[in-house]
Amino acid sequence: MLVNDRQTRARNALESYQESSDMTSIRVKHLAFVLWTVLAMVSMPYIGVIEGPQDVSLEGQTPSREIIQASTGFNASDGYTPSNITVQSGNGTPLLDRPDISPQTIPPPAMMFRRSGACLEHNSQTDEAMLIGGRYDPNPSQSGDEDLTNLIEIFDLANETWSPSTQTIPQTQGYHECVSVQGKIYSIGDHHPFTSPGVRADGIVHIYDPATNNWSSGTEMPATLGVGLAGMDALDGFIYVAGGVGRWDRSDLSNRTLRYNPATDVWDSMANMSAPRHSFELVAFHGKLYAIGGYVRLFDAQLNQTTVAPANHTEIYDPATNTWTNGSDLPFKIAAHSAVVHNDEIVLAGGIYNGGRYDEIRGYNPLTDTHQARGVLHTSMYDFDMINIDGTLLYAGGDTSSWRFSTWGNAYSDVSATHHNPAQQRGTLLSDLFDVRTGSQGSATPLWLDFAGSAPTDTGLRMQYRTGTSAASLSSGLWRPLGVNQSSEFLELGNHTFTDVAPGDSFIQYQIEFTTQELNEWVTPTLDSIIVGSEEARFVTAPPSSLNPNAALSTIQTFHSASGSTASYMFQVQPSTYDGFPIIGLDPAVLTYSPETTTLEIDDPDQVLRSVDLVASHSTGEGGDTVDWKFAINDGIATPYLELSVATNSTVLTSYTVPTITTIDKELSVEVLSMTSSFSSVGDASVETMETFPGEAPVTAVVDHAFSNSDARLLNGLIEARINVDVEATPELGGGVYSNLGVWTTLTTGSTTTIEFALPNGTSGEARVWLEARTTDDFELQVFAFNRSIILNNEGPVLTSTSPAYAAYSNRNEERIVAFTFNDVGGFSNDTVQGYLWIEALHDGSEDGISDWNEYQPSPIAFSNSGNEWTITMLVNDSMNDDHQTVRVWLQGTDYAGYAIEHSNAENGTLWWESRTPENGQLISFDGVDSTSEVIRLEPTKSFAWAVEVADTNRLTDITRVSLMLGNDPTLGLRYNTNLGTCEALDARIQVSPQCMATTGETLAIQFAGTVDWTFVTPSTNDGRIEIIIEDYDGTASILYENEWTYEPEMNVTFLSLLDTEGPVQGEIVEGWSIASGETIQLNASVYHLLSDTGYSGPVSVYYNGKLQNDRWSGGTSGVVTDGHLSVEFQAPLGAGLLFEMELTVWDPYATQELLKLELPTLRVDGAAPYLLDSTLGEGTSRFHLSEVEIGANIEEANRWSSNLSMTCQVRSLENEWPALTLSRASSTVYDGKTMFSFVFDFSALGDPSELSTQANIACWAEGQDDAGFTLQASTGNSELDPWLILPLNSVGPDVAITGVDVTGSTEAGGTMRIGVKLVSLGEAIDEQFNVSIYAESNGERTLVGREVVASIGMNTATTLRSSITVPSGAWTLLVEADAEQVMWEVDETNNAWNRSFGPQTDGMSTSVMLLGGGLGVAVLAGAVVLLRRKQSDEPSSEEAPQEAETTPALKPKPAGMTGPPPRTSATKAKPAGLKGPPPRSKPASEATPAIDGAAALDALVPASAEATQDHSVGTVVNEWSELPPGGDYDYALDQTVYKGEECGTWRMNEDKTFTRIE
Repeated sequence: MLVNDRQTRARNALESYQESSDMTSIRVKHLAFVLWTVLAMVSMPYIGVIEGPQDVSLEGQTPSREIIQASTGFNASDGYTPSNITVQSGNGTPLLDRPDISPQTIPPPAMMFRRSGACLEHNSQTDEAMLIGGRYDPNPSQSGDEDLTNLIEIFDLANETWSPSTQTIPQTQGYHECVSVQGKIYSIGDHHPFTSPGVRADGIVHIYDPATNNWSSGTEMPATLGVGLAGMDALDGFIYVAGGVGRWDRSDLSNRTLRYNPATDVWDSMANMSAPRHSFELVAFHGKLYAIGGYVRLFDAQLNQTTVAPANHTEIYDPATNTWTNGSDLPFKIAAHSAVVHNDEIVLAGGIYNGGRYDEIRGYNPLTDTHQARGVLHTSMYDFDMINIDGTLLYAGGDTSSWRFSTWGNAYSDVSATHHNPAQQRGTLLSDLFDVRTGSQGSATPLWLDFAGSAPTDTGLRMQYRTGTSAASLSSGLWRPLGVNQSSEFLELGNHTFTDVAPGDSFIQYQIEFTTQELNEWVTPTLDSIIVGSEEARFVTAPPSSLNPNAALSTIQTFHSASGSTASYMFQVQPSTYDGFPIIGLDPAVLTYSPETTTLEIDDPDQVLRSVDLVASHSTGEGGDTVDWKFAINDGIATPYLELSVATNSTVLTSYTVPTITTIDKELSVEVLSMTSSFSSVGDASVETMETFPGEAPVTAVVDHAFSNSDARLLNGLIEARINVDVEATPELGGGVYSNLGVWTTLTTGSTTTIEFALPNGTSGEARVWLEARTTDDFELQVFAFNRSIILNNEGPVLTSTSPAYAAYSNRNEERIVAFTFNDVGGFSNDTVQGYLWIEALHDGSEDGISDWNEYQPSPIAFSNSGNEWTITMLVNDSMNDDHQTVRVWLQGTDYAGYAIEHSNAENGTLWWESRTPENGQLISFDGVDSTSEVIRLEPTKSFAWAVEVADTNRLTDITRVSLMLGNDPTLGLRYNTNLGTCEALDARIQVSPQCMATTGETLAIQFAGTVDWTFVTPSTNDGRIEIIIEDYDGTASILYENEWTYEPEMNVTFLSLLDTEGPVQGEIVEGWSIASGETIQLNASVYHLLSDTGYSGPVSVYYNGKLQNDRWSGGTSGVVTDGHLSVEFQAPLGAGLLFEMELTVWDPYATQELLKLELPTLRVDGAAPYLLDSTLGEGTSRFHLSEVEIGANIEEANRWSSNLSMTCQVRSLENEWPALTLSRASSTVYDGKTMFSFVFDFSALGDPSELSTQANIACWAEGQDDAGFTLQASTGNSELDPWLILPLNSVGPDVAITGVDVTGSTEAGGTMRIGVKLVSLGEAIDEQFNVSIYAESNGERTLVGREVVASIGMNTATTLRSSITVPSGAWTLLVEADAEQVMWEVDETNNAWNRSFGPQTDGMSTSVMLLGGGLGVAVLAGAVVLLRRKQSDEPSSEEAPQEAETTPALKPKPAGMTGPPPRTSATKAKPAGLKGPPPRSKPASEATPAIDGAAALDALVPASAEATQDHSVGTVVNEWSELPPGGDYDYALDQTVYKGEECGTWRMNEDKTFTRIE
């Protein structure tokens, strides 16, 4: 195609919107197409899209018939999906969207402090932004300290960091505006909110000169005109200030406009705005100033008052005319926001409205009055500033407070953020899948594309496309054009020829890319149109699903569009298989038509088509030619399937094959179009269904034939048909079906055929008339057999019904119409039939009740008919007859055909009946059944019965029903239906009893029995009335009885008990009873009929209600009373709390009558089991104080616990267990929902604590239940195997040691020996007194010679006891023993004794030593030394301490039940495991130790341990604890005992009591 012509036609298409090779077979063209496709695929990567020549003349060429599709609108309705594109709905023009704004907050370190009401401006010389002034809050937690500031912060755009400026503005300034003019920065305006006293605005002007880095002050606004919160911007070298407020309370909104000339430092007044406003933005945009939003004083028509509130009002100032005009309202109200021009639109950010704060960033173009969402701030806020620096947006500070200008709860911002414009903005426009075909049943090939638009400098507009034969194939195709390595490239603006589109690619899709790098000025490309030219071949008329052989010509219409100067159109019929494969050996029939020469070429070697009938013609229309193909197929084709194709051969070969196969339809329909007869009993000549005909009646049938699916006429062939009649004889004629076959008639091809025949006369009955057809040709006949049923009448009239019925018993009637109905074809008249009448009361002359023939009297008759149904009527008056006398009617004669009326005689006539004299039913008797009184007492649910006997003089069966009605109420009573033999209640107030029944004899005896329901109510004025109603054939009889019954609903209900019948705690519910949530409550009561004092049996309703805490509780249930006893159960409420104000009522089952009302006692509803809280005893107790172990238990119980709690405790160790002790105690107190129990256990008599291992403990568990029966629960265990409490037993206890005895004085017999016993407490403090006994042992006898009482001794305390004795004679031993009576358990029982022997041969110093155990003795002595030295000042003098033996006070009695430790023996007792460690570390040598009297002697008694000074390495094993080095402590873990310290290391105790160093 030539480009110049194409461009011309494309432009014409835009203006008018209108669509403007000899081959022997399509198979050859298909082969050429395949070769062309292969060649295209090989060359495609190198060809791309090729432009055609530009200057080729078209003169003399045939006009093109190609399809042109133009896209000039790009809305969604036009089939386009935009991305970053907005399509103008009015004209469909796509516009590139501005980029979204996504501010990124500046990470710390950020601004110096939080501030609001500051302004930002750009210092172009340093490329920095300055944040100037504002309002700040020094201490956000303090109210009223907010103030304006003069500080400036600098933002470095390069590294995006804040730093304080060394400069400050001359005065504090806030809620002002900043602009730059000619390189200088102007900070203008001020506002002082809620100052006290109030401060008016001065209209401050601060000027910053970057060249000198200095701030100066300019001329303030004119006097009294100073404002803050104003709108301000620079335009054409001037600074404009509009609106604002001067007062601190913002009550003086201004509409003034001031202009400041920076060059002259002079203010001028300009035109005023129409509305006063503050807290708005004034923005210079395209040579004008726009005042946007703010707090505006406007008249509110809805409120009918003037308001000051955030508004959507805008005004526009034109500096050329010095005028303000109103602009379009914003779609939202806004104030205290920020606005800046960005990407050639006004960006509005943040702000406030009446309902809160904004975080939206919006784009506003007042020139187009459009608004777009651009992004969001980091939070919703107001009173901040935003500037645009060469495409970079910066905002800082702001106010996020709920209330503006508040003196408390301020939330100023120290957050800043930036947004950088992208280097390029890109958008795409994706088209739908366009079908370039003009119809669905065809194929098209796109040839060229015209891509029109404009792309200014630094913008781009280009496109891609992809094509396919179907939508599915296109969606997965590559975007074209393709470059090297099959990479997708783009088409630029212009006209392009498709070289990579395959023939038949009917679907095309575009993707247009818009780009711009001119974001600040916002210059974008423009798309005008996309036009595609294509060739096409398609079916206009739907291809036929079937074709008929030897039929009339078929016409198929096809459409063809061609771009080339020459073209040919083809239609092909291909014999195929059922699934479309060609039949081998059968060539297709190909018709080729030339529109230029209007000639038709036929290629049909296998004679698929009838060549003599082939015709083709065309007409030219918009976009192409329409061709009519007329053809017929031959019969005898070897396959019943055909495949149809159409093609256009011009620039390319475009072909389309119908996907569905056309079948060769050989089915012919043969049918009867109509059937008529000259003898018709209906009226017209048509033979109707079930119409009656006599035999030999002539009938004419019109028969037609055509192909079934197409209605095409057969042009030649042999078809024969005949009409058959099958007659089903009547039963009187013996039944059976008789077939009467017609004569075969050859049907005329191409038209209808008439067949005449006569109906058979051999029999009468229902006849079926039907069609039969046959052929010898290759056709499939579909015969519609007609199957019309008629009646053949070859017999006499048949009587079908009479009125009255034969032998009826009918009421006398003065004007009775007697009717006879006959089925007869010929009919009747008075000439053929006569009627006669015999009435017994008038015509029985012999009075024998028999009708003789000569007694009949002639009577007039009338005739009528509906078809063959004839009715003969006679008017009869039999009112003279008595009851049961007879009437007879006798018809005599024939029908028109001479057939006689059925045989009858004079004795019976044709019809007879008995006359009836109407009589009502009669009541024979009425009485109560089993009644002890004349009046029956009706009580709810109790039975009653009455006996009723009735009769009828006509006949008993005339009675239809008998009713017993109560109280003159039409729906209260019982009814007996004689026809059904059943009783029924008229409504639910009475229930039928099974005893309600009847017996039939001469009379009808009925026992009406039933029970009274609780719904029983009657009109009180008619209580006691009974009405017997007898209904029979002749009417109704009613008999009334009065005072026959009374209704007694009153009950005597007695409350018996209210029981809790569920759970472990059951019993009678009394005041304060506790019940578990949801447990069953049982009500017991007696219910008796009040008057009869008989037990009631039947249902009742029980309702209950009350308050559970503050919630209403109510419910109901039903119960059954049996012989006067009611026992009904219901559930206690779910939940917990006090159930009070409880009421219970018993009602009848319908809740209409209250029988009992009870006020129930207040209950406690327990909704949860009591919970044993974890014990707070965690540190354990001493094993040496087991005589009084106090265990406390707290139970969380929301309801009540009044029973005892049982607590069982047991002393346990690894080796043994002591007997368990169980105590039961009442609660000690209840507080805050907790019930508290206290137990004191005495284990002292149960075992020896010294035999317990170091892991010994006391295990406890508890048992009990609360008042509702809930068993005690615990969060962990609470059983013997899993105790609630495990209380460790520690080894802290009393330990008294005698560390030495000072003996002075005489050792001679009879002399006085003074003794100083050095006693030390190595364990806990001892508050109970104990004795230190002094014995003299001589000759095996021990004599108590002295006793010192120790009232108490503190922990780790030493003391010296002084005493004196008389020295005995001879050899003797002095023994001193602490707690010889064994009053207390001690940690170490081996260090309590001391002895020394004296005699004539000694020097007074015995070799006996203290009973000290190894290293422990050393530890005891060392400890004693330290303690003695510490307590020197507390020791009594030797003169104060001594007491004579005879004056020793008696020892305090041993506490009852305390066995004490076992008696001491001479053998050394083993140290209890793990109770004591080695001696503590001694003090460093450098520490001064004061001299203590006796210390040197005591130290001399304690030799240094070799092991204590030994250096033990890891792995060293010592035999026992006494060999451990000093300086450590014991750690008793569950699985091992460890001794460790910083100097001695870590030692583990082994099973054999040895120790191994492990660290």
